[in-house]
Amino acid sequence: TSQMRWGVFFALLAGAHVAVAFLPSNTLLLSATGPGRSLARHCAAAHRKASSIPCARAHPGTLFMSAARGDACLAVAAKALGSGDLIGAQENLENARIEYFRAGVEDRKELVEQLKARIENGLRPAATPAPNAVATMEGDNVMTEAAKVLSAKDYVGARVLADKARLLFEQAGPEIARAREPLVGNLVSYINIEQERAWQADARKARKAREQQEEQDLEERLEEAASAAINIQLARQQRAPPVAHSAAASPERRQADVCIVVDNGSSRAASTLALRSICAKLQETLGMRVVAASMAHADKAPLDTLGGTPATLLADALREHCAGDKVQSVVVLPLFFGPSLAVTKKIPETLQMVAAERALALTWAVGTPLADDAGLAGILADEVQRTIQTNGLKRDGALPAVILVDHGSPSPHVTAVRDALALRLSDSLTGGLASCVTAASMERREGPAYAFCEPLLEAALPSVADGQSDVVLCMLFLSPGTHAGPAGDIDQICGAALDKAGASRRVFKTALVGELDALVPLLERRFNEALTRL
Repeated sequence: TSQMRWGVFFALLAGAHVAVAFLPSNTLLLSATGPGRSLARHCAAAHRKASSIPCARAHPGTLFMSAARGDACLAVAAKALGSGDLIGAQENLENARIEYFRAGVEDRKELVEQLKARIENGLRPAATPAPNAVATMEGDNVMTEAAKVLSAKDYVGARVLADKARLLFEQAGPEIARAREPLVGNLVSYINIEQERAWQADARKARKAREQQEEQDLEERLEEAASAAINIQLARQQRAPPVAHSAAASPERRQADVCIVVDNGSSRAASTLALRSICAKLQETLGMRVVAASMAHADKAPLDTLGGTPATLLADALREHCAGDKVQSVVVLPLFFGPSLAVTKKIPETLQMVAAERALALTWAVGTPLADDAGLAGILADEVQRTIQTNGLKRDGALPAVILVDHGSPSPHVTAVRDALALRLSDSLTGGLASCVTAASMERREGPAYAFCEPLLEAALPSVADGQSDVVLCMLFLSPGTHAGPAGDIDQICGAALDKAGASRRVFKTALVGELDALVPLLERRFNEALTRL
């Protein structure tokens, strides 16, 4: 029996699946399957030879033999331990101990104690990590957080976390500190590199901003100097006494071979077509060739919207119409209201560039801006009066307000022209036609240096006069481009400004200066003035 019990137990430890059932006459049914099956059979065979109790085979792997209840409980406890059921293993082990005690079996104590030790070891709670292990884990977590902070470009925060991780590793012990120091050192080095790159990028941005500001200041100083030179020249011409010549002795007045009228340019075809119309009328008036050209943008207009004839920029017009010996002189009339950079610098530079590259013996004169003609203010006043009368705005004693609006310029000299025209309009219109005249710009550059453009149209429109009367926009624009054309910037600004202010006042726009018949005589006067400087 003892040999049989040991065989069953070792078969269980060897991996056999054993089922035990108690039968009458103090016998048990043992079913052994799996890897330990042969060991169980071997033990049962040895038991048959040494025992006087007969043993029969019922089925392969099934034996009837004498056994004790303690062995059955011990076997179930071992199986429960193997499956991880520590509570079940403990209960069956205790049952086995009781059965062995009742039967007076002493040779199972060692097995019971071994199985009990294994069960208790499984029930024992996990040991708390040592303090150095906790510090190591916290240091690793801080390193991970430092990497995340660094990716967000918070260099100061990343360095603080790296120092904290280093301190935690030192608390974990010298070995951990030595093992983690390369990681911490690499992280700190990377932080320093990235912070240096950020400083260099900021320095480049600041340097670029300074350079742009210096360039802008230089352009403005050059513009002011050129404007001053033009004004001095005009003053000298006005002071010069007229020279009388007899009809027989007077030399023939010098004539230009070609006249080029140049505007700022727009990507909208309507602007280029309007410029061509002005040039055609001026050509008929002057009796000579007049060419339309733009400073920029016009060459972007689709060809099919321009009647198949592409728009021409000033440099290309000079190359095309001033080549050859037949053209020795040219007058360029700027279609600009004030002394902008295009008039004072860009047009003369383009003339010099083309003459140099083609080796042309070319003389030229650049006309003065439109506002230098005293008749411009009268033209604007007449158009405002026509707009008031056509729309019946003077009624019930309520006079409309007038806003003279231009594009807005970075040059204070151009803005001064706008303000001077507004004053002359006020002298002509207030006292019977308009309640007030206000100057405004469509837009301006950012910064206090350009505050001279104020007020902007979006601010002036809802608040001018009483905020209720009709408003006439006197359009200081030449052609219907992106800004002054239908559904252009002016229309959008007016609609948005009134909607934002909750105002319901009506707004009426005058015709553009380039659409007025009076512009051609003004250009003729500008042309004749330029001839005196040819």
